[in-house]
Amino acid sequence: MKLKEKNKTKEKVLKLILQLELYQNFLLKDKKNNEEVNRVLLKFIKTLSFNVNDYIFVFDSNGKQLIHFEDRYEGVNRINLQDSNGTFIIRDLIKIGKSLDGGFLEYTASTGDKDLSKDKISYVNYFAANDWIIGSGVYLDYLTQSVQIEQNKLKKELNNQLFIYMKYSILFILFFLIIGYYLYKHIEGLLDYYKEVIESKNQKLRDLNKLIKTKVIEVKEDNKKKDQLLFQREKLAFMGELLNNIAHQWRQPLNEIISYASISNFSLKNKKISKQELHKNLDGIVSTTTYLSQTIEDFRSFFSNSSNKEFKSTEKIIEQALNLFQPISKKENIKVLIENKIKDKFILNSFLQVLLNLLNNSKDAFTANHIKNRLVKIKLNFVDNKILISYMDNAGGIPEKLHDRIFEPYFTTKGDSQGIGLHMTYQILTLHMKATIEISNKRIEVDGMQQVGACFDIKVKEYYE
Repeated sequence: MKLKEKNKTKEKVLKLILQLELYQNFLLKDKKNNEEVNRVLLKFIKTLSFNVNDYIFVFDSNGKQLIHFEDRYEGVNRINLQDSNGTFIIRDLIKIGKSLDGGFLEYTASTGDKDLSKDKISYVNYFAANDWIIGSGVYLDYLTQSVQIEQNKLKKELNNQLFIYMKYSILFILFFLIIGYYLYKHIEGLLDYYKEVIESKNQKLRDLNKLIKTKVIEVKEDNKKKDQLLFQREKLAFMGELLNNIAHQWRQPLNEIISYASISNFSLKNKKISKQELHKNLDGIVSTTTYLSQTIEDFRSFFSNSSNKEFKSTEKIIEQALNLFQPISKKENIKVLIENKIKDKFILNSFLQVLLNLLNNSKDAFTANHIKNRLVKIKLNFVDNKILISYMDNAGGIPEKLHDRIFEPYFTTKGDSQGIGLHMTYQILTLHMKATIEISNKRIEVDGMQQVGACFDIKVKEYYE
């Protein structure tokens, strides 16, 4: 992982040098003198520096600092700069930068705060046209702390927002039972408000995704902690999509409650309703509110970290996953079939996250491959004290050359994805549930036709420590 993050830093510097060469040629063709061109190029580089852990530095081959995150260093010759280990940082960077392909240097640097002087890895390369050494680096501990703070803040906000949703939903149901039709306009306004709040949270999640794409690095001996942070982010992102779809889907049940209450209220006023019809309307209200309440409970269970340590029946977990995914499957026209040949077999509630990850992965594959008749089939068996789960779709399958890499962290064939979903699925199954998962491409019958899709075969013991 450390090698992958170093390559990202190297790629950023090499792309910048290529941009500078093109930009310089353009400016020179515009008949600008070299001094003016250099000023424009340095100003352009300066705009790429965002904070102490994401900036570009530039100095010439004599050690004069041209660009630095702290302006006070610019124009200063720092050729004799040493770190706490006695390394001549600038001299070594110049030597490395002028080598054939540039290179990396690991040293102890200061972030501007004496308490934040940490190990840093920088990559430099030589911009020969201007005799500039151009580089970029990362403070490993600083970035980890930044991601942790953002993640905890977002988790707290979503917890608070979820509590507000649950509280107001209960109040809405009580109000509808009492005054029915007269609260219709008010509820529509609140639903629009919730939609705006959800869209706002989704935007924050998208912004956080961009931040993580550019800033997450491999920290020494910290892989486990980083994976936990990324898993939680993926779960929160999927929760945002579920909330958005649930908000849309609730319009119809709420309209049904309004309809029942309005008809009953009108009929009672005009004395044109029988007890039987009134009971039927009230039963309809109770049934619909029970559905809304169950949706809240399923979502709360999915969000709760503690629930992942509980055992539940396999059938119950699948039912809960399909209830949560139902708004998405309805919107995307995805049909889910269950072939269940087991009964009362219990596994960890963590399997709920596994199913949701696989369903969401199929949804993305259906869209990417433009599949019209979308089908997911889940088969359950119990053999040799093991629960066998076979998950299949007809989304076109996964190229065989990628089968060995599909569960790797950050590996993805989708441009807007972090490649965390299937890696998270693999980690939950193999580490937490002591299960195995294998992938293959199989044919599945859809409307009398044989189509190719991905198949995930999962084996898990019914009981384990």
